[in-house]
Amino acid sequence: MPRDPRNQTDAGQPGRALQLLKNVAAAANLCDTAANALEIACAEILTFTGWYACGVFLPESDGKFVLVDVLGLSNEERAALESEIRAIKAVRHDPGVGMPGRVLETKQPEWLNLNGLYENSAQYPNINAARGMGIRTAIGVPLMSSDRVCGVLAFYSKQDLFFDQLTYDLMADIGVQLGRSLERNNAEARLSESEARYRGIFDGAMEGIYRTSLQGQNLLANPALATMLGFDSPEEVVNQVTDSANQVWVDPEERSTFVQLLQKNQTVRDYECQYRRRDGSRIWVSLNSKLVRLPNGEIVFDGFIEDITARKQSEQALRDAEAFNLSVLNSLSEPIAVLNQSGIIVSVNAAWRRYHGENSTDPDRLEDVGRHYLEAFGKAALGLGSDPDAIAGISSVLQGEKGHFVLLYPATSAAGRRWFNMRVTRMLGPKANVVVAHEDVTEQVLSELALKEKNLALKEILATVEAEKRVIGEQVVANVEKVVMPLVRSLGEGLGRVHTDTIRQLEAALENIASPFTHQLSRQFASLSPTELKICNLIRNGLGVKQVAEIEHLAPETVATHRRNIRRKLGIANEKANLTSFLRLLMEEGGDKATVAIALPT
Repeated sequence: MPRDPRNQTDAGQPGRALQLLKNVAAAANLCDTAANALEIACAEILTFTGWYACGVFLPESDGKFVLVDVLGLSNEERAALESEIRAIKAVRHDPGVGMPGRVLETKQPEWLNLNGLYENSAQYPNINAARGMGIRTAIGVPLMSSDRVCGVLAFYSKQDLFFDQLTYDLMADIGVQLGRSLERNNAEARLSESEARYRGIFDGAMEGIYRTSLQGQNLLANPALATMLGFDSPEEVVNQVTDSANQVWVDPEERSTFVQLLQKNQTVRDYECQYRRRDGSRIWVSLNSKLVRLPNGEIVFDGFIEDITARKQSEQALRDAEAFNLSVLNSLSEPIAVLNQSGIIVSVNAAWRRYHGENSTDPDRLEDVGRHYLEAFGKAALGLGSDPDAIAGISSVLQGEKGHFVLLYPATSAAGRRWFNMRVTRMLGPKANVVVAHEDVTEQVLSELALKEKNLALKEILATVEAEKRVIGEQVVANVEKVVMPLVRSLGEGLGRVHTDTIRQLEAALENIASPFTHQLSRQFASLSPTELKICNLIRNGLGVKQVAEIEHLAPETVATHRRNIRRKLGIANEKANLTSFLRLLMEEGGDKATVAIALPT
């Protein structure tokens, strides 16, 4: 197409156009950033064409193109056109919308004369703002990278420029040059950002990161690895660790095994071994490594190292504590089982295994670990699975309702019938296991049973002695009253008054010797005087007031007073109760006043 003579630019001149392409290519290749390349290239184009300004449209993350800057304006012009530029920046261009959108859609330059457009056109939303800037012609240039539009340059002129094929083709070539530069710079920026991000991760990682040759030369290390091995910097690790098998590994032969695993499997995970630090101290580490072939053909392995010394120390401390606890349990003579919260046996001591080895025919019963306690011992010699008290007690401790439970129970063993004292105790700590101990208390129980039998036999002997004493006493009383006393009275009548006092004293002495009634009455009723005791004994033998008065040389009135005092002290409130009957019943019932009171006739 021939050049339109109405154009006011020399852009179509081949010689000057070639120079422009060279200048744009130099800017694209020499500038360190895409922004600098675009700025220099646009300045060259504006100078070459005499156009007014250039709008740079770039895609955002959602793919929509927006105005990022207007190049070629002076500060005064930029300030004067601030509202128009802001309006253009506010528009987000999809493919086909506005001149940038049409370029994005067609991937070809767009020559646009604003005189032929209607105001407020939906297809060209920037038309009013462009006219406000005095724009009459706009040329959109796609910045191409391969087959993709990575940006749009919109050149503005305040003159009416008519389509020129040479200028059109020149802008298309420039778009390709700048598109490649823009994409290259973007790729470099992304690479630089990725490298910075990787370096941040590499340097800030808590785990050691390394690359090592198969021969043991440290090729790469991060700060965490340097600290782990006791070096001041990663560079020291790389420069000084040239034979890791002998410098780092505690066991050089183990590194050979590790390398063989890597060569066989390509990767090794969670490999635990001991490393030697720079100062000679040892640490435990966990290795995760992968075999890698470098572009030059060299085979190395990369990986991560985690310091697990603290974990190993904790595990060893736990093993030591468990060994100590097991040693303590095994040193006890009581059979002991440890249950978890579900009642499953998780551990037993030597005494437990020994007891069941001696008393069970089931070889599986030597350990019992993994079995439910109540189910495993429902029918066992040392078991309580069928005892409801045991079930309730053990369950209450397992469920946390009680802290402990104790039960004495009998059991049958090879040595015969035995007795055990079972103690179920809830352990303190996060696991809250339960300890069941069975103490053999057979000797104690047998001793208690033997003592009870001896006590029963002694009680029977004492009861027999008391019965015999009672019989002998009754016989003595009967002989004194029926044989001796009548003879004494006859003797008294024969001797006359001269020996009356002597006879009476003899009678009283015989009464005191032969009558357990007097002693019993004095114990039960301590308030009775000696005279009242004698009168009670005489009344019990059936003597009336006058007879008692004669025997005791007392006035009948005095004897009557004594009788009233005796009734009061004995608590005989019922006037109808016969004192003689009361005293006789008191002797027969062994001094039980309540029983005598019930037995008295009313």
